[in-house]
Amino acid sequence: MTGLAIAGWLHTDGSVSKRLERALLAGVLPIIAAGAASGWFYLRNKRLTGSYAGGQPEWGRVHLGRVPQSISDVLSSDMFWNTQFSVLRHPLDGRYFSPHTR
Repeated sequence: MTGLAIAGWLHTDGSVSKRLERALLAGVLPIIAAGAASGWFYLRNKRLTGSYAGGQPEWGRVHLGRVPQSISDVLSSDMFWNTQFSVLRHPLDGRYFSPHTR
């Protein structure tokens, strides 16, 4: 986005205010387009499935044994944090690294 804004500034003729206007437009327009596309996608998911993520909570309960939890329960769960930080303990290529086996 910064590159588009700089290009708009450098390659526009006219007054400083006109150049600034075109530079800002060139830098902000892609962000607005991405936000509109993302917003449309999430609103579509909510309309079709009842969830912004597009998942089926009832299917998860029946087939995977999932239970709804509050955000505070999830954030205070050891299992959640162990899962999040497991990528730091296990290389992505599948090899296991333990600091105790050097």
